[in-house]
Amino acid sequence: MAPQAYLGNYKVFTTDSTYSEQIIAALEACVEDGMDVVNLSLGSEEFMDPLFDAESIAIRNAIASGVVVVAAAGNSGLTDTIGGPGQIAEVITVGSISNAHGGSNPDDSTETYMNVYVNGKVILSRINVMMGQSPLYYSYPPSGRFLLIDADHLDGGGYGGVQDGLVCESLPIDSVSGVWLLAQRGQCTFSSKIDRVQAAGGWGTLIYNSSNASEGVNSPVPNPLVEGTKIPSFFSSRTVGLLIKEHLNNRDTVEVEFYGVTPEVRKQEPLLMSSFSSLGPSLDYCIKPELVAVGKDSFAATQDNYPDAQRFLSDEENGFAVSGFNFGAGTSFSSPRVAGAAALVRQMHPSWTPEQVKSALVTVTDRPTSLSTISAMIRGGGHVNARRAMTIPIVALPSTLSWGRMLLVEKTTVEKRLTVENVSDAFQSIRLQIDSLSTLLESAVITPDALNLQVGERGEAAVILTLEPPSNAGNAVDLNADVVITTEESSEVLKIPVWARLKSVSSPGSSVLLVDDDPTGMYQSLYINALRTAGYAYTVWDKDEHGDYPTQQYMQHFRVVIWFMATNSLNSVSSDRYVAQYNSRVRFQAELTHYLAQGGNLLLSGQDWSDAHETTSFAAQVFHIYGFNRDPFISYDSFGRIRSQITQMSISSAANHPIGDGLGTLSLDFSTNFPNMADTLLAHRDGKATPLFSTDVRNGGTIGVATENTTYRAVFLAFPLERLSVRDMNTVMARVLPWLENAPLRTLSILSIDPPKQEDPSIPTEVRLSVAGLNFTVGNAVFLDEIPLDIASINAGETVHVLIPAGLVDGVYDVTVITADGRSARLENAFQVGDGGVDTAVKEWGIYLEM
Repeated sequence: MAPQAYLGNYKVFTTDSTYSEQIIAALEACVEDGMDVVNLSLGSEEFMDPLFDAESIAIRNAIASGVVVVAAAGNSGLTDTIGGPGQIAEVITVGSISNAHGGSNPDDSTETYMNVYVNGKVILSRINVMMGQSPLYYSYPPSGRFLLIDADHLDGGGYGGVQDGLVCESLPIDSVSGVWLLAQRGQCTFSSKIDRVQAAGGWGTLIYNSSNASEGVNSPVPNPLVEGTKIPSFFSSRTVGLLIKEHLNNRDTVEVEFYGVTPEVRKQEPLLMSSFSSLGPSLDYCIKPELVAVGKDSFAATQDNYPDAQRFLSDEENGFAVSGFNFGAGTSFSSPRVAGAAALVRQMHPSWTPEQVKSALVTVTDRPTSLSTISAMIRGGGHVNARRAMTIPIVALPSTLSWGRMLLVEKTTVEKRLTVENVSDAFQSIRLQIDSLSTLLESAVITPDALNLQVGERGEAAVILTLEPPSNAGNAVDLNADVVITTEESSEVLKIPVWARLKSVSSPGSSVLLVDDDPTGMYQSLYINALRTAGYAYTVWDKDEHGDYPTQQYMQHFRVVIWFMATNSLNSVSSDRYVAQYNSRVRFQAELTHYLAQGGNLLLSGQDWSDAHETTSFAAQVFHIYGFNRDPFISYDSFGRIRSQITQMSISSAANHPIGDGLGTLSLDFSTNFPNMADTLLAHRDGKATPLFSTDVRNGGTIGVATENTTYRAVFLAFPLERLSVRDMNTVMARVLPWLENAPLRTLSILSIDPPKQEDPSIPTEVRLSVAGLNFTVGNAVFLDEIPLDIASINAGETVHVLIPAGLVDGVYDVTVITADGRSARLENAFQVGDGGVDTAVKEWGIYLEM
């Protein structure tokens, strides 16, 4: 698609799947090799942790380095299943639409035919031959037209001699170099014959049936096994083999042509959304995918050299076809098309940032009737239009506007800012307006609604929406709209998709939010009773009633969030519902992380939480837990049924902590149809997680921790709090809530920079930042004005080591820290490069911090 583009291929699939470290290594190689665009036709339906996941951080770093990253949306066809890497906000995520033509692949992509040429003329056509099964791989192509010679001329016994072309003895070195060999079935294995042909330099082997074969003289060998071979092999009937042999004996020039069945092609309606295309929203409720391209009925080349010994017959799965072509379907076909379009835009505008390239592609997409009436959360902006993206006169940032999931108590006004840049070579008079028919949008204002921009000039506008809560409090309603941008000097129209999910909720009005994640509904009353006994006002959020967890925006009204899940183990969720429930929890954990960063506090009581989250960075970064011993107090049979369990167990409280001091020993009761799937925990040694409860049952160890970080406190009980007696549960709750509520709040700030100057701008300089209020050691970013800096390390003492690059312009720079949990701090005019004296701070930088 992009002429003269240099294509690089980075292998990350060494088996049926790939791993984050392989993807990260490939991304690093792409950046080091100077690639401009990266396509990721891979992914998982499961959400990545957006703050701490290593792959997510690597992708964001690649984009920050100037690389445009395009990813497939996924092929589940369900909402909330655009997982990694497509969920990442900065990535261009691509969904699938139908092609103008479709077709049906042959039932067997290994079905092969042969034409035979003698002295350039066809003597046999469309002869069915069998392909050897379970080869290791093909070092030469299995399809094409090849010169054929007879093994009977090479066996040393004379034509028709003792060996009679059986190839059961070694052939002379290089005697078959660059050609195919005709051999006869018999005496030795197929694999040994083929290996001897390969050793003599042959490209392939045609084996004809023996005279005493049970199939008869007119049939080839059925399902011939050629395990471990490395050159192609086909099998014909004895009749065909002898006819070819006769011509070879006459010293005629014989060529064989092998080819597979090609799919049948038919016309169909194009640009329809593919039913399999995964749908948003993303984890952070951004519009995903941002655009769509052909992914259904994509006629494309397939690999024809690696049938894969383990799955040879499963050609649809491994993408093998003798013909070399098949119809394929999947967003993995859509994303390369958009990656090619991104390359075209980059060729036209090599200085554009990935964000500008993305905006050019998204805001000028086409919306035929099949796409114009559906939600932006299904088709993004619309169908990619590379030609328009290459020639647009203005670029608007961001390319989509998502207000996410909003829980509305009353009429609410919200605002986001747009930046519009004139990238043409002429003056532009720009008009902006909102296009929406939604009754939930009481008013929509863009101010200013007109911008006059000189060449290269930027302008800013605020998009202000006044939203009405939906009248039906039980269901969420989606708002779809567009910011429409036009210019007087051009006929081009840009559309920025606008989306929000609105739901009516009651006013919070309390200090504690009780999140009931227990599908049985049996234990909510115990928590309510404990809260009342402790004298706390509360608000109940029943996940089953609401259909989802609360948002950060809603939780911010509360000083403490209590999250309990009783026996709600994801291990018991059916496979078709697992991803949705897992993603829902991951999204809530991301919301909780931001809530905690703003001074919230958390009590999590859930013996089953670690079932699916034991390896997540939320456990490591938020609770400071580095490992779990899962279900040590219960045993299962081979069918997963409970064989035995400890129904009564004692836990001891920690005397060195305000919560546990003086509590002594408590008893957990699992005797009433409540399986004991409590876990034990391994806390980090950084001192931020204190063992709170422990047990000596089966050498169990820590079963609950209290974590104190910079802006929050959290308690994680890896057992159900409700399995204590009512009195003990009330006592523990009365200890936990005051400790959480009285957490000291430290704001993020940069205290000092050492050294504060780069004396020689030609030499990189390592600088130590002392940063107060830093919660997490990963996912952070440091900027010198708008220039991203490499973070060498962050230690527990909140010292951040960054590298100031060489080659910066002399001047005085602002230093900005943006944390993984979304907070930012800036120290103005804090670092000097060279002689300094020039204020280099970019005034527009503050806009990006607010987005």
